[in-house]
Amino acid sequence: MLIPRLKNNGNTVLWLNPLQLKIRKQIEDKITAGVYKFESHSDCVICGSSRFELLGERDRYGFYYPVNICQTCGFVFVNPRMNQNAYAQFYNQEYRKLYLGTEKPTDFFFQQQYTQGKRIYEFLVSSNTLNSANRYILEVGCGAGGILYSFREKGFEVEGIDLGQEYIQYGRSNYGLNLHTTNLDNFKLTNKPDIIIYSHVLEHLLTLEEELALIKSISKPSTKLYIEVPSLKQMHKGYDYNILKYLHIAHTYHFTLTSLTNLLHKNGFELLAGNEYVMSVFQQTDNKNQLLISDYASTIDYIRKYEKLRWVYYLTPRALKYYTGMVIIKTLNSLGLKEKVKRILGK
Repeated sequence: MLIPRLKNNGNTVLWLNPLQLKIRKQIEDKITAGVYKFESHSDCVICGSSRFELLGERDRYGFYYPVNICQTCGFVFVNPRMNQNAYAQFYNQEYRKLYLGTEKPTDFFFQQQYTQGKRIYEFLVSSNTLNSANRYILEVGCGAGGILYSFREKGFEVEGIDLGQEYIQYGRSNYGLNLHTTNLDNFKLTNKPDIIIYSHVLEHLLTLEEELALIKSISKPSTKLYIEVPSLKQMHKGYDYNILKYLHIAHTYHFTLTSLTNLLHKNGFELLAGNEYVMSVFQQTDNKNQLLISDYASTIDYIRKYEKLRWVYYLTPRALKYYTGMVIIKTLNSLGLKEKVKRILGK
């Protein structure tokens, strides 16, 4: 195992609120009882190799979570993982509650999506992959539809699909969005989209090649495919230098820009624009000579580097602000002053 502290011990690295603790136990009980079944796959989905190296075996919530890296191409994935039936139930009943810590969809979540939509629009404009002809957008895994709402404000025709019924209903009822509770395989389009958005979705899927084939079947040659995924090589920025905070039971695959590009190249797409965050745009291509680039050495070097540099997080402004706040709160509590200060501040 590359990272010994990721040995499976059932411990969570995050603070969880009472709802999250309840949902975590619910998931754990389903796994123990065999309601959530697991499956293995023998070959790397990108290069077909069966030479894997174990990186760790638990996620941030303390679930058993064996993460492997392909020693040939460097793709990182979970094996074994929950099967499709288990994940379908997990997403409809538990995922958002565990991840967000709330029972119901909130406007705070919708506004976060809305802000992300503006960021995606700016990326498409700055990368010259958006033009006046790109007017119909389909988002797969749209949640409550905040991303689509930001595009609708700019005059786009938008439509979205997701498996979370409550979130679909929230976007439909509160913002009048054209959203559907379904997956791409069962969705009937009336027109082929100009832009397809997968924002923090591809890492959740089990059958990547099948999904990309479906995307091609509903696309025009000019359709732009926007893919955004959590970047393994930006873990030090988004996850406090701690790979354990990055690892998450809902994520079956872990991407870098290189591994994502390898996957899309193999399945008939070319990269038009991308960065290491990972924000990227692809389009179908007939080029059969796109080379696979191994990301193994680079990914291993990155993981080892930031595993050694985890202590640096405690010197960052974000950490200093957080821990200073914790000290203040504990001091006020010990002096019995917290409620008095809140009343003075009107909170």
